[in-house]
Amino acid sequence: MAFFDSIYSLPVHRDYKTWAKWHDDTKPIRGRSPELRPLARRQDCDKYSIRKRKDGAIELVLYSTPVVTWYPDDSVEIWFGQWASTMTCHFINRLVPAVRDASSRNEGLALWLDNGEVRVMQRDERLIFDFVQGRMVPREQAQTRYRLGIDRKQANIVRREYADFIQFAKAMMGLLKGMDGSDVVNVSDRFFMDNGYITYHARTDAHRMWTDSPEVPRGVATHYRIKRIAYPYLDLFLRLAKSEDYNERNQAMCILFLSSNMTRRMWGVAAENLLVDIGNHALRINMSHAQATLDEMLLRANAKRVLVRKKVRPDQLTGTKYFDWLDKSELDNLPVK
Repeated sequence: MAFFDSIYSLPVHRDYKTWAKWHDDTKPIRGRSPELRPLARRQDCDKYSIRKRKDGAIELVLYSTPVVTWYPDDSVEIWFGQWASTMTCHFINRLVPAVRDASSRNEGLALWLDNGEVRVMQRDERLIFDFVQGRMVPREQAQTRYRLGIDRKQANIVRREYADFIQFAKAMMGLLKGMDGSDVVNVSDRFFMDNGYITYHARTDAHRMWTDSPEVPRGVATHYRIKRIAYPYLDLFLRLAKSEDYNERNQAMCILFLSSNMTRRMWGVAAENLLVDIGNHALRINMSHAQATLDEMLLRANAKRVLVRKKVRPDQLTGTKYFDWLDKSELDNLPVK
């Protein structure tokens, strides 16, 4: 039996009067306090329940969250709180006549409506439907939604500004690939150590605080300590990439390789003093991925210049690509194209 099969035991009604009668006709679970009335099968009472508020509204409850609420004027409210699960989507799809499908997303909850519209609900947002000429429609008019895209003209301008470093990086990556003929290269940790991004440390039973452990010779080390790659580090990368000094360009390559490491991605996370087990191939780099990461780093660092907002049709989802490139307060200032 599938986990969500119990959803199909839930009743389906299209008006407040029928839900109110269902509540009144349902016997509470004996011995439960506060009162608990099952929404469907009594064995599922802890999962699905129904209750009436003092104002007469009927709440259809998933676990402890009143996800769907019917009001005496036959309006319906959806609210999922802070987190929407797959079960929440099934629950709404079953119990709200206007919703044809639902899906949990990074940005909240996406609802496909009978009129072909897609509504994306944010956390703690409430969406109310009214019956208008026999159809259930959202009470509030849909706001204009946008997705983020790259302005190609501006992106090419940024790439030209860093053309010297891009050529330098491609030459270095081509050289490393040529050594073993493979895209995936195990870059020597000595390269990172000589440029100040790796020191060696050892863990002992007596000293488990790795962040305070002293440096040790390479031969007795149990961990690398990756330094100076703390977010945000893109300003540092841009300064090093613009430099004509060979040593500083090597430092920029260290940041690039550590950012495109096959075993972790470091966008948006504090990675300063990150300890990496020596035996886990932490410095194994895919050069093709590193080249793509280089382009992303340059564009991300110039996000205000290269990002644009594009209107989304009512029947489309927005997506979340590029949204972490800028603070939310800065997104509204981007041009619309």
